[in-house]
Amino acid sequence: MRGQQLDLAKPAAVVGIIVVVLAIFFGQSLFYTVGPKEEVVVQRFGAYSRTTGSGLHFKMPYPFETVTAVPTKAVRTVEFGFGTVMAGKRTQYRDTTGGDVVMARQVTGDLNLAHIEWTVQWKVHSAKDYLFSVGGDERTQEDNVRETISDVSEKVVRRIIGDISVDDAVTTGREQVGIDAKIEIQQLMDGFNSGVTIVKVDVQKAQPPTEKVVDAWESVNRARQEKDRLVNVALAKRNDKIPAARGQKERAIKEAKGYATRITEAAAGRAEAFLAQAAEHDKAPEMTERRLYIEAMEGIMRDADVTVIDAGLGRGAVPFMNLLNDGQPKPVGK
Repeated sequence: MRGQQLDLAKPAAVVGIIVVVLAIFFGQSLFYTVGPKEEVVVQRFGAYSRTTGSGLHFKMPYPFETVTAVPTKAVRTVEFGFGTVMAGKRTQYRDTTGGDVVMARQVTGDLNLAHIEWTVQWKVHSAKDYLFSVGGDERTQEDNVRETISDVSEKVVRRIIGDISVDDAVTTGREQVGIDAKIEIQQLMDGFNSGVTIVKVDVQKAQPPTEKVVDAWESVNRARQEKDRLVNVALAKRNDKIPAARGQKERAIKEAKGYATRITEAAAGRAEAFLAQAAEHDKAPEMTERRLYIEAMEGIMRDADVTVIDAGLGRGAVPFMNLLNDGQPKPVGK
């Protein structure tokens, strides 16, 4: 046993042990893995070197190169004017007191007060800018970025609310406030090269600052919603009636044009027939006149109830005529 201790005391053995320990230590730091929902920023001697995506990667051992993982797919939320105690199917919120009330209370363009609660959803699109562009104290970088987003969002929302009336702020203009705030917050964060994308700004609650007038405002909102509903119903009826009326109009116009075409063509046909008869009349006036007379008489006599008796028969035919007509003589003509 004493001989083994003497062997370990030899310089070569000590150096070998040190080499093995260093190999194990540095070997573990030569590789790193990046998850599918994150990016890793590699720093060489503290300065930015590169950004890597998901998978297994190689780097120089510590302390030459270090890595910092940044979740780039996760969407974070900053709340203003309220706070979430527990999220779930029935999300629980803490009472809006103290700083929350001050944050939520906004001065509108017509010098009224409104209670506005909103959220800002954001995520990282550039891991490098996220880590190095927004500075801060010894807190985590996410806290620094959240504080910057909080300050910028409060400034932007107060400016937007300050340009509109309280009526717009708590009723119809809520959605537009969120749209305008998202655009302006993104522009300011891009000016800081923050590496952050503003996903959505959602105005969750907008109402008068005191409970005494909330019922009145809600009544106004219900009246407006009823008005909008009635307007939509009227528009639907109008959209239903107008196409039907237009269809009837088009059908009547087409029928009138068809009737006019038929009448015009019939009149043109009669005129052509008359001109043709006139041309034949000019060729043989007497024959044409006689033919027209005969045709006219045929038309008249076809429907007339007339008995024609030859005058040469004399008086003998009269009794037969009475018998034939039940004693009621008919007119006699040639």
